[in-house]
Amino acid sequence: MENILTLLIGCVILCLLILGGGWMIMRFRTSIQSPDSTGSDAVHSMMTNLHRSMELGEISSAEYRTIKNRLMSEIQDQANRNS
Repeated sequence: MENILTLLIGCVILCLLILGGGWMIMRFRTSIQSPDSTGSDAVHSMMTNLHRSMELGEISSAEYRTIKNRLMSEIQDQANRNS
């Protein structure tokens, strides 16, 4: 009986983890793809974190420019595809 109860609790926890992970992934994808303020907030957050990494010396200024240019290019490509 204890084994069945433990298995049932484990399954419930596993289901909650899977559902929660799926919800987080969908929310992240929506925030990146949507043209509303949530999407621009995500881009702003990425750029802020990138700049902070450069200031902390985690990446060089050349790496910063390369990553920033790739990100901006990807955003422009996505905007062109959505138009």
